[in-house]
Amino acid sequence: MGTPRYSEEFKAEAVRLFKAGNKPVAQLARKLGVAGETIRTWASRAETHLRQSANPS
Repeated sequence: MGTPRYSEEFKAEAVRLFKAGNKPVAQLARKLGVAGETIRTWASRAETHLRQSANPS
């Protein structure tokens, strides 16, 4: 069985909820059925993407 694939919409919503900070990441991860580190990775990638979009080389 391979790694589950999540839609971009699902990832964006997970990152939005994570950044809202209303729940600990472990609780949010359990609710969404993903690992906390996965949510942190998605948030980091989203932040990197925003920085690159704001400062194109």
